[in-house]
Amino acid sequence: MARQTGIDHAVGEYTIHADPDDYVEPRMLEEMYDVSKAQDADILVCDFYSDKEDNNTNYVSQPITDNTIRGLVTSILRCKLHGSLWNKLAKRRIYTDYNAKFYPGINYSEDVLIWAQLANKELKVAYLPKAYYHYVQNIDGITYKMSPKLFEIQKKFLIKLNDTCVEKETIQVFAHRRKMDALKAGLLSRNEYYSFFPIKFHAIKYTIPALDRLFGYIAYFHLYYTAKTIYIMAGKIQENKYYKKLRQINI
Repeated sequence: MARQTGIDHAVGEYTIHADPDDYVEPRMLEEMYDVSKAQDADILVCDFYSDKEDNNTNYVSQPITDNTIRGLVTSILRCKLHGSLWNKLAKRRIYTDYNAKFYPGINYSEDVLIWAQLANKELKVAYLPKAYYHYVQNIDGITYKMSPKLFEIQKKFLIKLNDTCVEKETIQVFAHRRKMDALKAGLLSRNEYYSFFPIKFHAIKYTIPALDRLFGYIAYFHLYYTAKTIYIMAGKIQENKYYKKLRQINI
């Protein structure tokens, strides 16, 4: 609950969070503050860097297409934008005026729950097309290796998300992504696929990547095992192409 403790003791006009294994560019807060003030934004979103363990750094753009908080939440749940708090400078009043809070026992995607609580509020979102935050990805971290424990944590998070957020169908899309991760790890049964956050047909088109979308369409007609077979085969073909390309690059 470190984030909640920080909010409870904050006194400034703006807030931002950071994870202990990440780092930021020196002028991040100064420049984000200036843009936020100039645009009178309640929330300012910026791009970020994704730092891999092999010292490879990628620039990740986070353009917003809707300057409302509902648009931001929709983009996050459709996995078009990262749901973190660390690349978003927000006025402290989003917590104090609307009682947005972190929930005890939820230590997975807890930042997303903050945005979910605000989805139906009148808040202005702005965008700064510049990266400052270095998101250091640890492949040994809890969120990178699917396990029965992680899947249970994700299910607990999804139930709380559904209780909190007004974007019910968009939650189905977000949940479908988590279920596909569990399926690839052999942790999802047929019954659980259909009973836990079932996705409506017209919402499947928003699922990513394409293989997950293909599975969703086939499984929708209760052809779960057919969908699973095609999904596994397509995944192996895709993986072989990927590694073949890597070998060509390394030659």
